[in-house]
Amino acid sequence: MRERTRSIRLGAAIPPEGHALTPPRLSRSHALAYRRFQQDLRPFDTRPLNKLLLVGFCLLGILLIAPPDGFSQPTAAHSSKKPSPRELLARAQAFQARKQYDHAASAYREYLAIRPKDENVKAALARLLTLQGSHEEAAGLYASLASRHPENIDYQLGLARIKSLQTKFAEAQTLYERVLSKTPGNLEATRGLADALAGNGQSALALPHYERLYAATKDSAVAEQITKVKAEMEKMSSVPATPPETAMAAPLSPQQLLERARALAAARQYQEAASAYRAYLEAKPEDDDVHRSLAQLFLSQGQYREAISAYQTILSRHPSDIEALITLGKIAVQQKRISDGRRYYETALSTDPSNIEAKQGVADLLYWRKEYATALRFYEDVFSATQNPVVGRRIQEIRHQQIVSPQAPIGIAGDRPILPFRNYIKLGYSHYAYTQQVPNERDALLEVAKSFGERTLVGRMEILNRFGFDDVPVTVKFYSPLWKKAWGDLSFSAAGNPNFVPNYRLGGQLFQDLGLLHEALSFLEASLGLERLSYGYQARTSRTLFIPAQDITVATPSLAIYLPFNMWVTEKVYYIPDTGSITLSSQLTWRPTERVQLYASGAFGTSGERIVAFQDFTRADTRSFQGGAIFPLTEELSGELSGFYEDRASLYVRRGGTFNLIWHW
Repeated sequence: MRERTRSIRLGAAIPPEGHALTPPRLSRSHALAYRRFQQDLRPFDTRPLNKLLLVGFCLLGILLIAPPDGFSQPTAAHSSKKPSPRELLARAQAFQARKQYDHAASAYREYLAIRPKDENVKAALARLLTLQGSHEEAAGLYASLASRHPENIDYQLGLARIKSLQTKFAEAQTLYERVLSKTPGNLEATRGLADALAGNGQSALALPHYERLYAATKDSAVAEQITKVKAEMEKMSSVPATPPETAMAAPLSPQQLLERARALAAARQYQEAASAYRAYLEAKPEDDDVHRSLAQLFLSQGQYREAISAYQTILSRHPSDIEALITLGKIAVQQKRISDGRRYYETALSTDPSNIEAKQGVADLLYWRKEYATALRFYEDVFSATQNPVVGRRIQEIRHQQIVSPQAPIGIAGDRPILPFRNYIKLGYSHYAYTQQVPNERDALLEVAKSFGERTLVGRMEILNRFGFDDVPVTVKFYSPLWKKAWGDLSFSAAGNPNFVPNYRLGGQLFQDLGLLHEALSFLEASLGLERLSYGYQARTSRTLFIPAQDITVATPSLAIYLPFNMWVTEKVYYIPDTGSITLSSQLTWRPTERVQLYASGAFGTSGERIVAFQDFTRADTRSFQGGAIFPLTEELSGELSGFYEDRASLYVRRGGTFNLIWHW
């Protein structure tokens, strides 16, 4: 079988078939390279069955390495097996039975990370969080369950209980009434509705529900509540109403209006109290204390728009009013206006840098946005001042989160996309210009990534137009956590009938946080990568340099140094033993926010950084520089832009750029 030879135009035309090529006199470096490649020439095995079996075994290895979701595969370095979902559930229930609620909640969350669709466990976690007092998270779980199962009475009652505990009595009333419309005799809903009405100042409406409940249960606590409600109703009726003729004859003075407003508020006649406060403020609009009382009255009734207006009136005269700023921050967070909430809290801190409540608010916002490094600093300040055990647990949780490298696309995926993205589709285009009369390079990219529990699988197809030829390599890459503070990836790539890319390439990389050796080294992360590239054909890369078919190995040891402000420096070596080529690359990366990343790098040595074609590992003096950025476009779209310059001495100079569009979820 005749061995096929391919030629690549690189600065010179290939003579027609049948014409001998007479090369000019070789330079010393090219002659050495030619002699080295001739020595390394190995006969190429052309038996297709062996190739097919090799590719099949590689694919089978990839499939075996990527276990199904929820399955934890032990490693040689990590003998302790991760708990199964059943073990996690049993552990959570045992912790809950012993009233160790924090541990139980953690176990439930681990279980749900593996089986996120188990709604029975979600409901159990919501009940547990209610006992803990974590009302916001419990309300979110119950609301999610109730929206998917509107007929489920238990989910509706659970959400209503949370709303009552949060003093959102109007929302609780709506939920309880909805339950009673479906199950009129439901005693829990009857009690909840009565409590919500009483809490909202509607004692007259609450009383019949309490009486109906007492008739059914004869509960002494309900009897006491009936007595209390009746006493409140008598107290409310004792507040004198202003006769219309008196009001017309002698209007109340501002002081009388203020006293009346406070009496009505104490009697829970909130609408009448608000009217009296407004009448007072018409006479004395500069009284910030009354504006504050009116705002608090509106907050108690869930009238956020009116409360915001009252507090903003205070800020218009006193922009540094701490109470107004912090309260507006809380309202903004409750309404999911995260950026506004952060602005209010940070304004309060600029006025009073030691304010604990503002620091707690900023820390919570940063934590929810997964900006753990910055949140940790605020939480540590709060804990040193308050010794709050809840804040202490949050600090430990953040430190546990920081075990995972910011570069690693592993771990539990969040509820919204942050870098590094785990679930996305990427479309890209690259264009590079060459010297030495080499044709321009144009590349297209399609990449899809999907997270499976703590692991991530990435598929990539590239259409490369280089040196006047077209190749289409397809790559599969799998990322997974390994043992403590370690993670890694495996990759396999293949191309059919290629012109310049490898027939196949197989490799992997291991990353280890050196904090495993000592806590003082936790800012360092070492890695080692190995990759095997197989070229099953020959190519002439220039008129003077002939490259035979061969396999090469690329070793890539590296060290990442993590700095403050979410920055890190990566020192990486590309070493090719087959040619003796070696290159050192230094890259600085900065991630100022969860969806913005900037980087710049430089490399010096005798090989390229992105080793694909023969030319990339041909030994030649090399300098390369590149920089890029990832930035948000919309909630679901991000852009990636990079520029590249590479000088390979006598071979060519390449320069160009890439733009990628990323749709993530």
